[in-house]
Amino acid sequence: YGCSAGPLVTEQKEFDVCFIGNIHHSRREKLLTSLRRDFHFFPDFSPGFGAAKLTAIQKSRILLNVRFYEDGGFESPRMFDYLSTGAFVISERAEACDPFVAGRDFVDFQGEEQLRLLLQQYLGDEPARARIAVSGHSVCQQNTWDTVATRLLLALQALQKRAWWKRWQGWLESRIRCRLFMFRDQVSLIRKRLFRG
Repeated sequence: YGCSAGPLVTEQKEFDVCFIGNIHHSRREKLLTSLRRDFHFFPDFSPGFGAAKLTAIQKSRILLNVRFYEDGGFESPRMFDYLSTGAFVISERAEACDPFVAGRDFVDFQGEEQLRLLLQQYLGDEPARARIAVSGHSVCQQNTWDTVATRLLLALQALQKRAWWKRWQGWLESRIRCRLFMFRDQVSLIRKRLFRG
């Protein structure tokens, strides 16, 4: 995954927390409904795309990433959407979160109790939010669509070279094998002639 290159957006924040996505799943809906009682959320979980989505991201102090399924993987597209604008993100813990590093580029949580503590902690610590958001934004700028496409093309070229080498290597091995068999047959023929006489 990647993102478009863009400046760090610092805009006046109106809301404590923003979650963007489908909440019609018992796990997300239960958690978000509970949190909404204690934190000032951006009013809409599905603000749309483009400018409306960007407005939701920019007007919120904390962007929340909660996986749809408990055992789901890291949601890179959502993280790139958030971090590429310079948003501060608290994300549900995942095994692999490359190219981002939890604690440096975003904060991760496990369970509602820890999430509540982190929300309270970071809502009261704007410098820490800003420092982590800048780090996440910096990683995004190193993983733009252009750089990701370049890496992909280089990887494909390396595979092609390996495939070309394997084809050439296969041809070379067959030629060597052929010569060895010819040599073996000639040596065998010479031996037969020598031992006959």
